[in-house]
Amino acid sequence: MRRDPAQSEDNRENVFTEKQAQLQRCLDVLGNPERGRRVMHIAGTNGKGSIGACLTEALSLRNPGRSVGHFSSPHVRDYRERIRVAENGQSARMIRQEELNQADRMLHAAGMRAEQMSYFSWSLLEALVFFAQKGCADLVIEAGIGGLLDVTNVLSPALSVISSISRDHEGVLGSTLSEIARHKAGIIKQGVPAVSANQCAEVEQVLRARAAAQHAPLALLRPEEAGDAVHILYEEPARMSFSYRAHRFSTQLIGLHQLQNMGTALLAMEQLSIPLSIQKQALDRVQWLGRFQRIHRAPDIWIDGAHNDDAVAQVLANWRWLGIEKPILIFGQHPGKIRELPLRRLFAASEEVYEITAIDEEAECDAQMRRQLERAIKKSRSLNGRTIFICGSLYILGAALRCVAPVVR
Repeated sequence: MRRDPAQSEDNRENVFTEKQAQLQRCLDVLGNPERGRRVMHIAGTNGKGSIGACLTEALSLRNPGRSVGHFSSPHVRDYRERIRVAENGQSARMIRQEELNQADRMLHAAGMRAEQMSYFSWSLLEALVFFAQKGCADLVIEAGIGGLLDVTNVLSPALSVISSISRDHEGVLGSTLSEIARHKAGIIKQGVPAVSANQCAEVEQVLRARAAAQHAPLALLRPEEAGDAVHILYEEPARMSFSYRAHRFSTQLIGLHQLQNMGTALLAMEQLSIPLSIQKQALDRVQWLGRFQRIHRAPDIWIDGAHNDDAVAQVLANWRWLGIEKPILIFGQHPGKIRELPLRRLFAASEEVYEITAIDEEAECDAQMRRQLERAIKKSRSLNGRTIFICGSLYILGAALRCVAPVVR
């Protein structure tokens, strides 16, 4: 979405500030279920989910007797993926339907209605009352759009984490990297430690200025600290081995872009005094749906939520790294999310492209995905098992996960 020139910065900020005020009023009515819990707040353009999933696993392993809540968005296949809890040192699970229903009943009893709030704000309220019910001591909370004016920014964090920043949501955040970074940097709070992925000079300058103004210690990942990645694709699931500060780690999160995410997560773990042995366990067991994930063998079918320019560049880099040549591409996006030039490069690197257009209608999206998968598999078999790659909006990843098993025989 492009920014309406007639819509001023002040007007846009007033709209978002009212959403924050509305959320705070709701939290006050509910008795502030977020209070007394240690919050790790994550903002950024790409990588928030992977970083958040890693932190959740590490915190769960670090304190097996303390539950950890993880709020993220959007979801891939099931709305309940947005609200996850790790209990008794176990890996995080998504909220059960009866638990979600109970959270909704609590909100309704307090006089709140979903139709009176934004979709994202309602999800966050559901998460916070559920986390309070579960007695979560630690919360990993991902911002939605931006950070400064995002409703999650009403929370008081113990640690602020910023993933890689690139152009996205320009109609809301601004058309320059500096403007976008200003919004993301808004989660850096007075005196609260912050960590960041490696950023370009323009973004780093904004982050450092915000941290200095807030007297907040800021640690930035350096590119040489995480690297030496080796993919291990013959295992099931596929894995990646990489180094971080001379230590070796293994993870199911695949891709060169994950070096940045894993490094940022490890930097955050260091700030939280999580021992190296637990860092390794956390990365070894973490899973995150739909992020450069292989979901089928023979033919190899991969999915990835590449929904903006930078993510498309990462896909192309990962194809080269993995030796994937001229895959068959199934692609769908919300209009205008990816610019023409990155799209042309993605399509040019593909053997054939099948586009999904109805990405907001689940039934129609599934029907289109099934047809396109059948065509892609037929084409793959005629090319001796050429890789099939599905990317774009998370809606089409959900469709792929629902459709792959019935279609591939």
